[in-house]
Amino acid sequence: MRVDWWDSGRIARVRSLLCVLTFLWAGLDASPERRDKPIRLAIVLDDAGNSVSLVEEIVEASLMVTIAILPAVEYARQCDRIAHEAGLEVMLHLPMEPLDSREFLDRDHSIFTGMTAFEVASSLCHALRCVPHARGVNNHMGSLATQDQVVMEHLMQELKRCGLFFLDSVCVDHSVAARMARKVGIPAGQRSVFLDNVNEHDAIVEQLEKLRKMGDGAVGIGHVRPETVKVLKERMPAMARQGVEWVFCSDLCETR
Repeated sequence: MRVDWWDSGRIARVRSLLCVLTFLWAGLDASPERRDKPIRLAIVLDDAGNSVSLVEEIVEASLMVTIAILPAVEYARQCDRIAHEAGLEVMLHLPMEPLDSREFLDRDHSIFTGMTAFEVASSLCHALRCVPHARGVNNHMGSLATQDQVVMEHLMQELKRCGLFFLDSVCVDHSVAARMARKVGIPAGQRSVFLDNVNEHDAIVEQLEKLRKMGDGAVGIGHVRPETVKVLKERMPAMARQGVEWVFCSDLCETR
């Protein structure tokens, strides 16, 4: 006697098998291996070198940040050593001429418009001696200097010779610094958001959330200040659990 394959019993068994396969596929899709790729973000903390205790607090909290140290300040070398020995990335926070005033900058450790290539190299060399473990450079102020194409090219050529990367703090809309860095072929990046222009807890939290929403490759710049460090200790671990991968600044700098 001929038996029809599509009798009710067989159809029920096929449906059951399909339900099992669908359940198993859903389970695989939810496994850790199939989660969305983490968002890579970096935080740079500027103006280090005026306080040792805050850098030590950052180290003790195991915060994955890049420490940008001012040259020629009291604790520059000590902060450089502490951060480097703890495995943190160190940058030189290089003073550059602003639009409003140049009088308070130390010419031996700063970059000014009108400098020759030799003068730029000399100032950079003096500054790097204060921060010997620097892997890169970002600008402290510099709203005027970073618009000077000639001086920026002099600087980027020296950074290339030293094997350093550059992060443009973007203190002015018309900065050419990052473009000149890429022109000479060194890794470069740009600041995405300032974290603590308003030095208050909720404002810093809000800026961190803004950084996260900017997506993969964004760089936030804050300062070595008590309130900023407090917020980062609170929020960075939580954001990591939510899919943020904290990386060093150099990990997000490119040559193109």
